[in-house]
Amino acid sequence: MHKVLVLWLCVMGSWEVRAQEPENPVDRVYQMLIAPPYPIEGSVISLLENGPWEALAYLDPGRIPETHATQGPPGDLLQEAVPDLYHFSGGMLRLEPFSGANSKGESRPIEVYYTLVERALVLASTPNGPERDRWTIHYLNAHYLVLDMGDLRLFLTHP
Repeated sequence: MHKVLVLWLCVMGSWEVRAQEPENPVDRVYQMLIAPPYPIEGSVISLLENGPWEALAYLDPGRIPETHATQGPPGDLLQEAVPDLYHFSGGMLRLEPFSGANSKGESRPIEVYYTLVERALVLASTPNGPERDRWTIHYLNAHYLVLDMGDLRLFLTHP
């Protein structure tokens, strides 16, 4: 009787696993971009400075129709980003623009200073200089970063 019960549990368990559809990565990225800000678990600075971040996708949050808040990405809302690299280190952000094979010249890195104020990265040209821009950390963990830059939300991951 014990063997029959174990076999039944194994069959039901494998049926349940097969019945679950794998999550579509595009839908997952879209949901991370449109959802309210997520709580950040851990040190923001440690997570930001844990290697370079590569831009993968973006969307304009002002274009999200209310009806798509819980559905997958409609048509042209989710866009593939240029794979620029973002390096955060010691209060400095180094942005390395993507230089594709068809590029006519090398793109030069851009360096700006940042200060963390709650969930916001306050960007300045010099340390303690006037604010030039402000990006809100919408989502952050060891693998993914979503920055709300005002007119767009950018999804990044480690390359």
